Amino acid sequence: MRKIINVEDKYQEITFRYLYNQDIGYDKVMFFFHGFNGNRYAIDIEWIERISEKGYLLVILDAENHGDRISDEYKKLDNSNRQKLIIETEINTANDAKKVYFHLLEKDIINNDMSLAVMGVSMGGAIALYLTTIFKKIQILVSLIGSPSFVEFYKYKQKVYKFENNQEYKKRLDKYAKIDPLLNYHLFSGRKILLTGGSRDKIVPMIYAEELSKKIDATFIVYDLEHEVSKKMMEDVYKFI
Repeated sequence: MRKIINVEDKYQEITFRYLYNQDIGYDKVMFFFHGFNGNRYAIDIEWIERISEKGYLLVILDAENHGDRISDEYKKLDNSNRQKLIIETEINTANDAKKVYFHLLEKDIINNDMSLAVMGVSMGGAIALYLTTIFKKIQILVSLIGSPSFVEFYKYKQKVYKFENNQEYKKRLDKYAKIDPLLNYHLFSGRKILLTGGSRDKIVPMIYAEELSKKIDATFIVYDLEHEVSKKMMEDVYKFI
C-alpha cells in the first residue's frame, strides 16, 4: 500500500492537517470539511487514500469550535444552542479555510497553478458551498448532504430545535439573507459542481440542494438514504473528481 504522508499544522488559531500520497505526490488541492460535532480526523482512511491517488493534497480543518478549537464556553452549550450557532460556524470556517489556503501558498506547500477543489459532508457541505461563493479560485465543488440555504435552513433549525424566535434570531436572518449561497446562486457560475441528498433525510432535507440544482449548472444525485453517506455516494464522488 502506498504511504500517506500526514502533516499536522496550525495557523493563528486554526488547527488543520494536510495529507498526500508519497509515491504519487500532488499537483492539485482539495479542502475537506467535516460535519457538525466532527473534527479534522472525521474522514475514512479509504477516502483519504482514494482522493490522494487522484493527485490531491488533502487539507482538513477543525471547524470553528470543533476538535482542538472548541472553547470552554461552547463546551457548556446544549445541542439546541449549538445548532443556533451553526450558520456562524459555517461562515467563520469558510473564512478560516481561505486563511489556511494563503498560508500554504506562503509556505510553498502549494502554488497558484494548482487547481482547487472543495468537498464537505453535512455542515461541511454547507461550508464548502459558502466558500465557493466567496473564493473564485475554487474550480470543483462537492457537497454531500449539505444545505446551500442559510435563511430557510436556519428557519427549519429554529422549528426543529425550538430556539427562541427573538430579536437575535431575526437579526441573524437579516445577516444571512445578504450572503445566502442559495439566494446568491449566480456566484456558483463556472464551477464543476456535484450536489447530493438523501430522500429520507430529516436533518438536512434535500430540498435546498434540489432547489439550487434547478438554478445552476450542477449534477444533483438523490439517494434512498437518511442523513448519511453511502458507499455508492462516495463511488460517484470518486468518478466526479
